[in-house]
Amino acid sequence: MLPFAAILDLLRTSGGEWTLEQVIKQFKVTQRQKQVINHHLESLECFNILVTSNENGVTRWHYAEVEK
Repeated sequence: MLPFAAILDLLRTSGGEWTLEQVIKQFKVTQRQKQVINHHLESLECFNILVTSNENGVTRWHYAEVEK
C-alpha cells in the first residue's frame, strides 16, 4: 500500500496540480488501489497539507505552501 508520505513528497517536490489519475500513474499502482490513493489525497487535504481545485468535474490537488 502506498503511504501518505510518498504522495505528500510527490506533490511537495514536483509542484503544480495533480489529478488522481496522474498520481496513480506516477506510482504505477493498479486501478484497484484508486480508492486508497483518493482517500490519502482527501486526508491530506483535511489536514490542510494539500489544496484542491475543481474544474469541469476534475479535481486537482497541490501542495499548500506555508507563507513565511
